[in-house]
This record gives sequence, C-alpha cells and structure tokens, in this order.
Amino acid sequence: MAIKVSTRLQKLADCCPVSKVAADVGCDHGKLSALLIEMGKAERMIATDISEPSLKKAERLADESGMQIETRLGDGLKPLLNGEAETVVIAGMGAMQIIDILSADREKTDSFAHFLLCPHTYPERLREYLNTNGFIIEREDILFEEDEQKTQKNRKNDKDALPGGHYYPIFLAKKGEESAFEKDELLYGRWWKTHFDPTYQMFLEGRLAHLKSIIEKAPAPIKEIEEQKEICEAFYKHFLKLEE
Repeated sequence: MAIKVSTRLQKLADCCPVSKVAADVGCDHGKLSALLIEMGKAERMIATDISEPSLKKAERLADESGMQIETRLGDGLKPLLNGEAETVVIAGMGAMQIIDILSADREKTDSFAHFLLCPHTYPERLREYLNTNGFIIEREDILFEEDEQKTQKNRKNDKDALPGGHYYPIFLAKKGEESAFEKDELLYGRWWKTHFDPTYQMFLEGRLAHLKSIIEKAPAPIKEIEEQKEICEAFYKHFLKLEE
C-alpha cells in the first residue's frame, strides 16, 4: 500500500540510512515506520510511543499494511533492547526532550549505530549536547514547511518578504569524538560551513532579518542580540561563498 505522508516525514525518510532494523521513538501514527519499509530503508521497524492511543493508530496501520512493524508502549528508549536497532529516529519533539531521551541510559544509547534526530526547538542545544557527550554529527539537513497565512501576512506590506513557516533541522549522529564546536557552529552547524543548500540560505536570511528587527525595535542596545547578529552575518557571508 502507498503511504501518504507529510513533507516533513518524507524528508526524514530520505535522510535515514539503510538499516536491517530501525526504531521510531515517539512514532504517533506509525506512518514513518511504514514509509521506511516501503522505501527499502528498513526491513523491519520497531515503533514506540508513550501514548497508548497513538500506539493503537500505529498498530492499525501495521495490520492494514501487512508490514513488519512491531509496536511497543513505553517512554524514550526504554522499550528497546540494547543494540536491537541499527538506526533510531527521534523526531516530533523539542531538543531538550531529545537530550533527556539520549542521556537517560547511556549504555543503551551507545549500543545503537545511528540516531536520526529532528528537534523542533533549540537545535543549538542539541548540537552542544551531541558535541560534548561523545557523538559525531555526520551530516545535517533542513526542511522548510511553509505557512501560507504567515507568508501572506509577511508580504502584505513587502511583496519580496520571505515566506512564513517553520524550519526543521535534521541531524544524523553516531557515537564518536570530534573537536569542540565554535559558537557559530553551535548556533548554525559545522556541516553548513562546507555544504550549500538553498533552504538553509533562506533560513539564515530569515534569522538575520529577525535579529535586525529586534535591534531596530529595542529602546536600548541589547549586547547579546548584537553579538548574535554579528555571528550570523559572518556565517552567512561564508555560507554564500559555498555557492560560487
């Protein structure tokens, strides 16, 4: 059966490495698990969720599709046995929740080959955690989901304004050591110092415009925001050279 998914889930599936067994932590409806099998990214999936109603939806999808999707109820990595999945996907939540899951049982965490992570908030905090706790970020990707109402609002007075919506960073990480990230690498990612992507260009332009707007509207200088703007401008200038 053909699985219909959102642009975000499709992007996650595209970024997922091929594994014999993969796990989707916080699977909700289970569509990502089904899609990964359909795409040949996994032979078998373990779909877990802390919510029993959500897991019921995944169970129904597994039954209807006939795919090898095993559902398990539980929090974080607790439903998984050490090393039984090659890739663990954790998405649909904030960076701090992902960090809590990764740090709860390091022996278990370290038993999995890869983690595909998609923090909805504070990606810089997840980068810092990974960089200082024995992980290597092998690659980053980014997805933009446009909100048409926000785009219309942005362009009401400026037809050239950037579209409105939400950016979803995606990290592929594994156990290992790499040199400490500089501040700009924590904020914007070491990966993007050597890899160009038009979506990330749009993200940086939006971030820079946001910081400038805060500075313009502030009644007095805000040192932290001024510093962030300088970092963002320098990173953006370097990033643009990658396209040349």
